[in-house]
Amino acid sequence: MTRAPHYGTDLAWIHHAGFSEFALLASRAVLALLAKLGIRDGLVVDVGCGSGILARALTNAGFEVLGIDASPAMIELARTTAPTARFEIASFSEATLPRCAAITATGEVLNYGTLDEVRTFIQRAANALPPGGLLLFDVAERGSYPPHDERRVGGEQWSVIAIKDS
Repeated sequence: MTRAPHYGTDLAWIHHAGFSEFALLASRAVLALLAKLGIRDGLVVDVGCGSGILARALTNAGFEVLGIDASPAMIELARTTAPTARFEIASFSEATLPRCAAITATGEVLNYGTLDEVRTFIQRAANALPPGGLLLFDVAERGSYPPHDERRVGGEQWSVIAIKDS
C-alpha cells in the first residue's frame, strides 16, 4: 500500500503552532479520565503523539510516557515539547506496544490506516493493557465535520486555508 508522506518539518511546525488547541483540550480530558479510573501513575503510550503536547501534560502529571509518531519531524518537536518523555518513530500499525497502564491515540490517528490495521492495533493494545487499563482513541467518520466551505488558520509567518471540496 502506498502511503502519503508523513509531516515534514514545515508542516509539523505549522501543525504544532496553529493546531495545538485540540491536543491541549484532549490532555485535560485524558488526565481527568485517568484520574476517574484510578490510574495515577505508570506508563502511558501516546500513539500518534504529534508534537508532544499530550506527552508533556502526562509527564507533568507524573506519568511515564512513550510517544510514538510516524513523522520524524513531529518526533523532533515532541522531544523539545516533552523532554522527559521517550519517543519512537513508527506508525500505529507497526509500533510495538509495551505493557502499560493506558494507550491514547487522539487526533484521528487511526484514520491513517486501513480497517485491518486498526483491528490489529486494537488487538495489540488489548494485549498490552492490564485489566482496567485504558485505550482511548477517536476517529473521524465520513460526513462528521460541520458543513462549511472554508476554514482559515494562520500565524505571523504562515497560514493554512482548508477548502471543502463538494
